[in-house]
Amino acid sequence: LPYVLEYNKQVNGKKIGELLLPLAGADIYAQTPATQRADRAIATILAMRDRLFSLTKLPRTLRETGKVTEAQLDEVAEKALNDGSIIYNPKEASLKDLREILQKAW
Repeated sequence: LPYVLEYNKQVNGKKIGELLLPLAGADIYAQTPATQRADRAIATILAMRDRLFSLTKLPRTLRETGKVTEAQLDEVAEKALNDGSIIYNPKEASLKDLREILQKAW
C-alpha cells in the first residue's frame, strides 16, 4: 500500500527512496535528489497502480474491491492493531493512524 509507505516515510524514508531505482530506473533515480526519492517512489507506485487499472480494471482502492464498506474501516483498523505482525512496522501506529491510512486507501 502506498499509503503505508507514506505513513512510514518519516522513519524509513531512505529505504523507501531506494525503491525508486527498480521502479523508475537509473536515470530517474540519479536525477531525483535524495530528499525527494521517497516521495517520487510513492508517486511512481500510485502511477503504476493507475496504469494497471486502466489496462485491467483491477481495483485501485478498497472501495473498488467491493469487499469492504467504509463503515467497516474501524473494524479493519482494530483487527490490524491487534494483529501480531504490526510489531514489524517501522513506525508505531495507533488505532487513529491505522484508520487514517485505511481512509486514504478507501
